[in-house]
Amino acid sequence: MGLNSVSLRARSAIIALVALILFTPIAIFAIDRAYAATLKSATLEQLKLTALMLISEFNFEDDAPNMPIFVYDEKLNLSESGVYGYIRWKDTLVWQSASTDGMPLYHLPEPPDTGQESFIETNEHFIYSYTAEFETDWGFSPVYFSVLFDQSSYIAARRTFLKTLWGWMGMLNLGLLVCLIMGIRFLLRPLSRLRHEIKRTTSGSQSHIKNEYPKEIAPLTNSINLLIDNEYQQRERYKNSLSDLAHSLKTPLTVALGEAKIHQASTETLEQPLFEIKAIIDRQLKRASTTSAGIQQMTQLAPLVGKLVGAMKKVHADKSLIIEHSVADDIEIMAEQTDLMECLGNLFDNACKAAKSNVALSIEKKLNTFDIHVDDDGPGIPENKRHLLLTRGNRLDNYQEGQGIGLALVVDIMSSYAGNLVIGTSPLGGARMTLCFNCPEHSRR
Repeated sequence: MGLNSVSLRARSAIIALVALILFTPIAIFAIDRAYAATLKSATLEQLKLTALMLISEFNFEDDAPNMPIFVYDEKLNLSESGVYGYIRWKDTLVWQSASTDGMPLYHLPEPPDTGQESFIETNEHFIYSYTAEFETDWGFSPVYFSVLFDQSSYIAARRTFLKTLWGWMGMLNLGLLVCLIMGIRFLLRPLSRLRHEIKRTTSGSQSHIKNEYPKEIAPLTNSINLLIDNEYQQRERYKNSLSDLAHSLKTPLTVALGEAKIHQASTETLEQPLFEIKAIIDRQLKRASTTSAGIQQMTQLAPLVGKLVGAMKKVHADKSLIIEHSVADDIEIMAEQTDLMECLGNLFDNACKAAKSNVALSIEKKLNTFDIHVDDDGPGIPENKRHLLLTRGNRLDNYQEGQGIGLALVVDIMSSYAGNLVIGTSPLGGARMTLCFNCPEHSRR
């Protein structure tokens, strides 16, 4: 198992454990150093007080040093108590405390200057020395006072402290580890909730990530929801494109079949509708993998309308319709020819089905729009039901053919050109279907 597969909870626990392992000895070392410095400072103060006591009890009688055998500090009176006192005068040891009985003479350090003190640490002792002057018959004479403190008690005190410190630090670390584990669980709880939500979303139990999450995770949940939406829209595009493809092939196939049935058409006559079928297939497959059809070319409107009018007259020959159109030869639309064929073909086919006798196509150029109207003299479309026609799968006619996706397909194509489809009332008395290209640069004359 690689490092990348280690869970966040395990990583956090390892980090916490490593931090405690590194922190504990460093903390104990720092605390021990502070304790040792404090203990040394206390020992120095104690030795100073002992030295001052010795100075207070020392004097000269008949020009000779005078010092009692036993002094006020009981540690100096007890044998091997760990505290030892020495007094030197004229490089001669003139007094040593009763606590030194049975001990070899210790080599004392050089005395400091008069009125000065020194503190020396050896492997076995702390040594404090002070030089004081005393008045004699022949003048002032320096006397050297030294107090030794055995480090064995100091070392024993540090060991006891360290043992106690390790015990308390161990319990403290255990408590900290428990708190860290609980904190990690609390910290990772949103991720656990998110994981369960993603699992439910994957299984289809819910459609999106719905719960609120901390601001650090919110961008991730938004991205997941966006990905879900994009995936859903992509599936819908594939589904719709297949439906659109089937619907788009209907008109060219009808023309081809009509040619073969009515006029006993030759192979050459059927080539144009079949080429249109191929172009429609290519365009719909392209639309299935993109979000919009895009604007790629300028298309002359007059030839396209002429083809469609001719095809509609053949397809609906049994109705003997009058199809009027007046489109100038120089009018061009910035759109793909197959898209315009798709939109106008649907509108013409619907108008011919609904019309009694007349269908008309007209152009209206406004300031910000370029409108193509397709009118019929049929029963029209009630205003309260017009929006239903723009929804995929809905139909308001009673014809046997069709899947109810034609106008929804027109809306999809127009939206890719920043346009729309408007349903209104025709001057002929029936319905008016208008292709509105909202951007003025989509057309020119």
